[in-house]
Amino acid sequence: MPSEAKYRRTYFAVCKALGMSEADRHVFNASHVGKESTREWTGQEFDQAVAELQRMAGQHNNPHAHVRAERESDMATEPGDWATDEQCALIEALCDEIEWKAGRENGPVAFVSKRFFDGEENILRRRLLQEGRGMDRWKCLTRQETSGVILALEAMTQTYPVEVNA
Repeated sequence: MPSEAKYRRTYFAVCKALGMSEADRHVFNASHVGKESTREWTGQEFDQAVAELQRMAGQHNNPHAHVRAERESDMATEPGDWATDEQCALIEALCDEIEWKAGRENGPVAFVSKRFFDGEENILRRRLLQEGRGMDRWKCLTRQETSGVILALEAMTQTYPVEVNA
């Protein structure tokens, strides 16, 4: 079972996505859990409330909340830690979902070079990015930079999806 902190973060994220005001949250809390404040909730009560909010948001229709488990291995311990294999694989998968004007091989590299490695101080990292292949090319990103790249690519998949010929 995820920690109460994870449930709390998910609860507030879904409430924000639904556009719920503080007053609306308290009414929801009282009607679904019987307690207005989340400070008094148990893990089971968080599970119940978050599951209902996720159903309201159309995220799923299950009786239990979908809350990601804590994953120590994917969290940076130092600011300079490099991208994980999982993050690199996700970047590659997202790049496949985007229609690139410059082509699949050049488009993502040009985007990341311009957006994240602009400037003379990043010449070496730009070269590593350009000369790398597949997942390995993204290893020159820090975990923080990787998070920014993933967020940007996720937004781009909505705006520039690959056209599928039927």
